Amino acid sequence: MIFGHGFGDSSLGGPTIVSPVLAQAGFATVSINVAGHGYGPRSNVVITDKSGNSTTVLSGGRGVDLDGNGIIGSTEGCLVLTPAQSLARLLQADSGGPDAIRAGNPGRGDLDGDGVADLDGSRIYYVGQSLGSLYGTMLNAVEPGVRAAVLNVGGGSVVDIARWSDAYQSLAEQFLNSQVPPLLAPRTTFKDTYPFRDQPVKINDVPGASDVQDLLELLEWLQNQVIPLSSPHT
Repeated sequence: MIFGHGFGDSSLGGPTIVSPVLAQAGFATVSINVAGHGYGPRSNVVITDKSGNSTTVLSGGRGVDLDGNGIIGSTEGCLVLTPAQSLARLLQADSGGPDAIRAGNPGRGDLDGDGVADLDGSRIYYVGQSLGSLYGTMLNAVEPGVRAAVLNVGGGSVVDIARWSDAYQSLAEQFLNSQVPPLLAPRTTFKDTYPFRDQPVKINDVPGASDVQDLLELLEWLQNQVIPLSSPHT
């Protein structure tokens, strides 16, 4: 079972929580840190067995210090508005995706390194949570080896999520402020005065709001091929 974690999570979060339940049903859980998640490439995890013996291994963090402050956040480097980057990583043979499982690579399909695959490469499934459902939709569309998929709370479009959700509107603000020149005035919050369908004429009296609308609409149009709600493959 390939588990696609959500925004702000990692391969050690949600996948770890659900893996015992899946194991009881006979499924091994495979997960990676998608782009911009899992903190930095030198992050590690300490594994302690029942005897108290501890082993420290790299956790495969894929974050990037974008602001140069020496600290890599849980989502720093994630271009959440372009989920195709996570699909590309899942399809790479060394990532723990379908090809790695079928090939029986050491540490993946061949769990004990004896040269014999311990996972059944003909029975590969996918579970996606939130952001994991966005790139999971694309994986399920292009990877015939995934026999079935469960896509939980995968929103669309990503632009609308950032525009309307109180929890993610800060992402829209960060994106708009990253433009050159920034599309938000200093110390102002995101407000694009977007007109709803079938509503009366709306007077746009917010300086710069039209430029924000134009950019977000362009971005939404460019994303249509990879958004679950509009993808012809779903």
